[in-house]
Amino acid sequence: MTTTKFTSTSTVTTTATTAAVTSALPTTPPFNNETYLISLAIIWNGEDVSTEAKRQFASYIFPSFAAACPTSSRLNRTSINLVVVQLETLLNLDDVQILQNALSVSNYLFTGLKSSPLTPLLETVLSNTTVPGYYLMNYHTVAPMSLTLLQDALVKVIDQRIQESSNPADQRNYRAALFIDDSIDITQMTQLFRYFRYGLMFFRYTDGTVDESLISVRQSGIINIIVLLPAVSGDKLKLAAFKLNMFSYNYRWFVHRARWVNANFDNRMVTYSTNVTSMEFGRVHDTLRYDLRTTSEVLVFDLESIWQPYLQQYLCDEKTPVNKTLRGFSGSFKLNPNGSVARLNWRLQIYRGLEAKKHQIGEWTSDGGFNMLPYPDPARTPELSLSELKLNPFNIVTLIIPPYVMYKSGVSPEAPLRQRLTGMYIELCKEILADLGITDYDFFLQPDEAFGVFNKTWNGIIRTMMDGRAHLACAPVTIETSRKEVVSFTKPLHSSQQSILYKQPPGDPVAEMFQFLQPLDTEIWLTILGVLVYVAIVLAVMHKIIPNQGIKLDLYDSLFFSFAEVVQGTSGAVPNQISGRIVVAFFWFFTLFLLLTYIANYAAFRLLDGVQQQVDSLQSLLQNSAFEFGVIRNTVTVTLLQTSTFVYMQQIYSLLADTFPNGLVHNETYALQIMQNDSFRYALIGDDLQNKYLAETQCNLVNTGQFYELKSALVLPPGNEYGKYFDEQIVRMSNRIIELQQKFFHVPVESRKDCTDRTFLGYVKNYTPKNPWPVKSGALTLTNTLGIAMINLFGCIFALILSAIERSFSRLLQRRSEVRRKTQVAEAYAMAQRPTMLE
Repeated sequence: MTTTKFTSTSTVTTTATTAAVTSALPTTPPFNNETYLISLAIIWNGEDVSTEAKRQFASYIFPSFAAACPTSSRLNRTSINLVVVQLETLLNLDDVQILQNALSVSNYLFTGLKSSPLTPLLETVLSNTTVPGYYLMNYHTVAPMSLTLLQDALVKVIDQRIQESSNPADQRNYRAALFIDDSIDITQMTQLFRYFRYGLMFFRYTDGTVDESLISVRQSGIINIIVLLPAVSGDKLKLAAFKLNMFSYNYRWFVHRARWVNANFDNRMVTYSTNVTSMEFGRVHDTLRYDLRTTSEVLVFDLESIWQPYLQQYLCDEKTPVNKTLRGFSGSFKLNPNGSVARLNWRLQIYRGLEAKKHQIGEWTSDGGFNMLPYPDPARTPELSLSELKLNPFNIVTLIIPPYVMYKSGVSPEAPLRQRLTGMYIELCKEILADLGITDYDFFLQPDEAFGVFNKTWNGIIRTMMDGRAHLACAPVTIETSRKEVVSFTKPLHSSQQSILYKQPPGDPVAEMFQFLQPLDTEIWLTILGVLVYVAIVLAVMHKIIPNQGIKLDLYDSLFFSFAEVVQGTSGAVPNQISGRIVVAFFWFFTLFLLLTYIANYAAFRLLDGVQQQVDSLQSLLQNSAFEFGVIRNTVTVTLLQTSTFVYMQQIYSLLADTFPNGLVHNETYALQIMQNDSFRYALIGDDLQNKYLAETQCNLVNTGQFYELKSALVLPPGNEYGKYFDEQIVRMSNRIIELQQKFFHVPVESRKDCTDRTFLGYVKNYTPKNPWPVKSGALTLTNTLGIAMINLFGCIFALILSAIERSFSRLLQRRSEVRRKTQVAEAYAMAQRPTMLE
């Protein structure tokens, strides 16, 4: 006795491989007295169902025959061959003719079809079969449901959901977004366009545009989202929507074909959203019993379920012809004795919710049946939202802004970002999340490194939160009116003013000591020295020509006279000759204007130096031509200056936006690099707390000019359900916030950067005596006058040295004179002792 066998083949055909059609449908040999072979064909376009069709037949249909009639002789002598032809593209006319010929001569009992332009052509082929009782091969078409019927179901379900809402007349209820694939002709969706009279956006699904499409929906304010996608595409859309926090109570989802109700989200995505209404073929628990995960799998199961009674009637040699109504997953079918099948209706099961909250609330049939339990939107409590947050990945966006947010030292760059970050805000966010029981979280850095400003559209962290790409922004984002319109803020964490940060030039100590020389250029000083020498020479020459009576004016005395006239004003005696007095009179005229010019220049120099050194407000910064200044781009400081009603602030914004090349810098690091350039002076306008921190950690930085207090907080997505828990934690942690601020913003002296200047000028500056008490702005300091004292000291020392030299020289001359005198005396005495010639 021969055991019943089941075999299967499958072929994928395209317009380029027509030969594959004939090989996919091998000719079935006629029945004989020994063995029987029954062939079945499935011709399917769209999703590949070849493997699934064979699995279903082998697992559920084929075993049912043995269970119904295990001793049947036909059963034990019959083989069943299932052929699946998968059409990936539309066939041309030649391919259709080949397929028709193959079916007409191949002795197939049944051919199952998915409705397509190919179906009417194939149904015209009438081929004989040698299976007793069935003289013609039958075509069974099971899919898809027409768009007209699908829209009827959608409109009825959507309308009831809207009528159950708190405000059915709200125009937002009659706007929707529609996600479809290429199998749906949008021009046939007229019923949906009529119902959503205030707008229907539609998106052709592509993998690369899912996020952008969902963000467009969010930005448009649409709350109704219709998904008509197969399972694979639907799952990708579901994942993207979950990451964008679009399963909140703000949206209503209506899903067909994607079968979200069939399976749980993956292990890192859990939602209890009851705002998802699914309309699918078959009850969930029934389809899952047969492991049917997609709409195509359900339709193929219906097709094979149609064949089962006919095959059983023949294999079990049942005398009663098949004449019954079959309730399939997609609807009911009338099975006729001749093998023909007519669909009686389509049937959709209606579900609300996902995961553990899903349950059936109604049913729709194409013959007019519709019932749906009233299910108004349940209250989405913060407790429920928090429980979902604990079960899912919690994404946090941040910016590197020391010491609010900064990298830990000594941590590997390969470590997760949550382990690498620290700072006041990071530690605060970690403690809040720990108290709320949220453990599965991670940080990511804002790609454009911006807080967010509005320039035709929002950017930075504000845009990220508007798009729902993060659950929390852990950064010192300033609370500002326009931002509050598009995102949610927690209670303020801290307040901080704006201030001015600039580098104090280290200064040249030698130049500061001899500052009295700076009002006049070196060439002028040399010219003055030349005039003194020139006048001295003229006076000496004139004294030589016509000596002055009672006055000695040789070159030495003339040099002293000209120097004394400039420094002291008068040296006492003056030349008494008319020519000499004329020279002296013109020299006094020169000295007068020299002193007036020096005093005026010195006063202006001191005043200008004081103004350039002193910056203590935005007004003084604006008036100081020695400074360029800037702000960090895309921060609230930019908006503050740009929108201020104060003229000086508007002028500052105009300069930094249009004039200064470094007016809008990328970040603090770049601003500090600019400050280190000693070729010009640069000031940064920004957060006072951060500027104080930078002044303590960097060398020669000054923070001053505090103005305009602002409050900063954490940022949450618009319309979030869990903000109150963060507010409660912030209020409870008020003292802890102060502790963290002191911890991260106060830098111990031993931890500060060593700013010691080890150059020669640095040592000179370090050993220069410091002023023992505060000095008023613009006042001369000890350092400024030290050069004069040093000149006086050097003059005294030089005089002492000269006096010592003079004394030594005088004593030398005295000794020489004494020796000469003694020599003369000795010679005189010798002469006296010598006998005269008379003797």
